[in-house]
Amino acid sequence: MNNILDYADVIDCLHNTPKYSKTGFPIVRVEDVKNAFLNNNECLRVNESICDYQNKKYIPKKGDIIITRVGSYGMVAYLNTNDKICLGQNVAIISPKKYGKFLYYYLQSPYIQKFIHGNSGGSSYKSLSLEMIKKLPVNIDNINPNKVGDMLFTLDEKIDNNKKIIKTISEMLTRTYEEWFLKFEFPIGNNKTFKSSGGKMVFNEILNKEIPFDWDIEQLSDIVKKVNNSISKKDVGNKFYTPIDCIDGHNISYTRIAPSSDANSSLISYNKKNIIFGSMRCYFHRVAIAPFDGITRTTAFVFEPINKDNLPYIYQTINLDSTVKYAVSTSKGTQQPYAVWENVLENYYIVKPPQKYKDEFSKAFEKSIDEVLILTNENRNLENLKQKLIFHLMNGQVKINE
Repeated sequence: MNNILDYADVIDCLHNTPKYSKTGFPIVRVEDVKNAFLNNNECLRVNESICDYQNKKYIPKKGDIIITRVGSYGMVAYLNTNDKICLGQNVAIISPKKYGKFLYYYLQSPYIQKFIHGNSGGSSYKSLSLEMIKKLPVNIDNINPNKVGDMLFTLDEKIDNNKKIIKTISEMLTRTYEEWFLKFEFPIGNNKTFKSSGGKMVFNEILNKEIPFDWDIEQLSDIVKKVNNSISKKDVGNKFYTPIDCIDGHNISYTRIAPSSDANSSLISYNKKNIIFGSMRCYFHRVAIAPFDGITRTTAFVFEPINKDNLPYIYQTINLDSTVKYAVSTSKGTQQPYAVWENVLENYYIVKPPQKYKDEFSKAFEKSIDEVLILTNENRNLENLKQKLIFHLMNGQVKINE
């Protein structure tokens, strides 16, 4: 059996913490590596001189594999772009000489993951050393590495393309909401918008800002009701279980689920198109539309729109940075602060447009929200298929014809 150095070079990162910037080039940290194509948009940024300094040992290139060494060690990301990036701490580069796509999936296989976690160093804080990465075994007996890599890569390309569509829809939803309901540039006919056309504004003392003269204010409890459908462990069955760790911040929906056997206590059920709001440590901004019926824990709020036809408007109102910041500022507790709904967040004041604008906005994005949920469920199924194929292809149980 060979090891990874027969097929790739292994390069360590610099062991330093650079100064981040608001703009610039992506810097990849452990939290950016998720067994998926690298998403540059989620990375922090550094300026060009720092990026060049971080790359003085090696410049990452398309086709490279990034592997984590500390914390969630053994996770990998595939660099599927020519964009300029650099590495932060506690990650390393595996730069393939051949079979690059295959190696990326081989590193995710249960066999290699078991090897990694069985040979990690440290006592209280496990880590993966550079030397251990260089010793990772690679067995390609009875495997066609190029065809296996290409097959799995096709699935990931579809997953990644779906993610891009979802991101575009989310950005359009956010941008249009901001124009209509924050900047008050909603359409009034003849290609005109309200505020730019001299629409009358009045100062509202509760919101401490000007709003259109015929608009009012309301509270969050006027647009959603908090659902408390408790469920016991014995009734969980095979229902999808999504604790808040399965919901990524700043994403309109989610694909990951946890084993239903992990659903033990403080469980509540939710329905498709409910809004899930991560109430524990809500500064992570976990606000998502449920893509299926499922179960979560009471560390999340489950909201049901009072007017279900207004889901796009209601979701984006809950998803506003200002809404989440208010939840953070009024949270209780120190180490694991919880947002408070009763008599606190439920009473949070928001602008109240005339119903016709809620309806028009929601109608414009109704099909887009449905598409997000369809693509989200498709990605979950594709991810499950990919994981099954990785398992069977890597141990030779399934073979691809030459």
